[in-house]
Amino acid sequence: MILRICVVIPTFNQARTICETVNDVLRETSFPVLIIDDGSETLVSNALYSWDVREALERGRVWVQRFDRRRGKGQSLQFAIRELVDRGFTHMFTLDGDGQYFAREMAALVELAKKHPWDLIMGMRKRRPVHVPASSRIGRAVNDFWVNYQTGLQIKDSLCGFRIYPLLAVQTMEFWTSHVDFDIEVLSRLVWSGTQVREVEIEAFHSEPEARGRWETLWTGVRTSSWNAWLVTVSLLKNHESPIELSLALGLGVFAGCTPFYGFHTVIVIALAFMFRLNVIFLWIGTHVSTPIFLPLLIYAEERIGQNWLHVAPEGGLKGDFYQILAGSMVLGLMLGLFTIVVSFLIARNLKNRKGSDDWRSLPGGGPLAQSILRLVLRRTRLEWGYALAALLVPYCYVLAPRARRGLDQFWRLLKPTDSWWVRQKQILKHFYRFTQVQVDRCYFRLGKRSAFAVSDEGGALAGGAQILLSLHLGALDLVLELLDVRVATTWQPGERMKIMADRGSGDHLELLPLLGRLVPIDLNAFYLAATARIPVVMAAGCKGSTNGQYRFFTGRPRVYEFTGTAPHELQSYEWAQDFLRDIEALLREFPDQWFNFYPYWSTLPFAPEAEVKTLNVLLEDLCPPPRLTPEPPL
Repeated sequence: MILRICVVIPTFNQARTICETVNDVLRETSFPVLIIDDGSETLVSNALYSWDVREALERGRVWVQRFDRRRGKGQSLQFAIRELVDRGFTHMFTLDGDGQYFAREMAALVELAKKHPWDLIMGMRKRRPVHVPASSRIGRAVNDFWVNYQTGLQIKDSLCGFRIYPLLAVQTMEFWTSHVDFDIEVLSRLVWSGTQVREVEIEAFHSEPEARGRWETLWTGVRTSSWNAWLVTVSLLKNHESPIELSLALGLGVFAGCTPFYGFHTVIVIALAFMFRLNVIFLWIGTHVSTPIFLPLLIYAEERIGQNWLHVAPEGGLKGDFYQILAGSMVLGLMLGLFTIVVSFLIARNLKNRKGSDDWRSLPGGGPLAQSILRLVLRRTRLEWGYALAALLVPYCYVLAPRARRGLDQFWRLLKPTDSWWVRQKQILKHFYRFTQVQVDRCYFRLGKRSAFAVSDEGGALAGGAQILLSLHLGALDLVLELLDVRVATTWQPGERMKIMADRGSGDHLELLPLLGRLVPIDLNAFYLAATARIPVVMAAGCKGSTNGQYRFFTGRPRVYEFTGTAPHELQSYEWAQDFLRDIEALLREFPDQWFNFYPYWSTLPFAPEAEVKTLNVLLEDLCPPPRLTPEPPL
């Protein structure tokens, strides 16, 4: 993959250090630089007096974005994310403009990003108590503790702004923080989304921020602490969902529910969730063992256990009964809790294995029973009755396929950003219905009802000989090819036609390219194969028409690619893929309800992170070195 890195430097009233910071980056790296002037009193463009910086500004390697009023570091970096994605960058390297970070330390982070391009790479400042005030050391330690609590990791410098962000992971996120607490929010949410974090020890010099008073420093601490408290709450509500964690939460909840502290179980659950870092929802569910239906039986069993097993002597009155019930609840709660842990762990592990961990899997088709019923109906009825049955599957898809629902929500949010949440949900339901219609057509065709279908070939690019039919999961290309009696292979065979889905990345020739204004992972193996074997590449897609049983087959003109010796192969294949995606996007906007990639394509890795070792990553600057800065002219 070609890593396109841009350095982003947010700054506010740092006229004394910003020029030297930018100049340091220009001397040590070849990356372009974006400076965010966050409403500084002195224009940052006026403070960039160095000859190297001025020349880089003229050449476009450095550019400045100024806000009329101060928005905060978080808002500045969020603007930078959108700006860099629009310009086609894949990574954002951030550092502060106060001069505390040294550009010579960037190389270590970049080398790690080349090995792990999907991870968040962070600097870890060396601890030097002589240079760092006690207040800063304490604040850093407190934030590290809470971030580690939220994420379950051992991050040693959670507030370090010396980072490389993978833009694929953050480009669709919507953030709530605007200032320095953004560093904490984005770190926790990236970990929750599955992004790995890697730290590199760096040299840094502590410098007191300019134009910051005591009250502003205090307010920053209050804001950061408040946000940490909120993230802790969210982590206990939605995270810790591994089979062992869920089973432990349920079992501990059952144990707590057996105790005779009725009315205080919710308080006990919150305390246990915080102490043991367990999912509070499953803990709370476990306490429902003491619902009014089972409560009399539960109290009777606990009293018998306390009296007959533990021989707790009754002292008379409510106090004696309470002691017996309390002692019995310890034994009964332990037994029921352990039983719940074992059973729930086996169920959760089985469900996880059945579900799988592959983010690129298709939408569930209803299972063997639903498919058998569909075949039975279609054998005896017309296609329209199958569509009516398909409509009954739409609620199933919407409720029981949350990953697909989230993926379609992301898709429609990008396609029509002004639509409200309710409008998007209607579009998602229609989208599911279109998919189930195609599933009905597949079943009807394979039952031998071929006469019910018609295909209009709106490209005519299929010729004899070898071809690569290249597509994304738009429509039902496999069904259309069967209707046209076009034989295709899934692996390369000399002289045969081959079908390749470019959104099924293997990792060895993967690139991030723009689709609908955001980066998506595209596998370029088809272009490498075509250029090596001199096979024509044809953009192909099969979309369902407006009439029942009608399909439209789209093909672009055949393109023959050849690597030339004047440009790197990576750049040539990247440009070829851009042309392919432009053709696909035009079709996608015409048939949006036939986008059948049911996962969050604009934020999901195309393969498991451990498979990234197959990727050979290079910097864009290694392929196309930027022009060298000329020495400062004599006065």
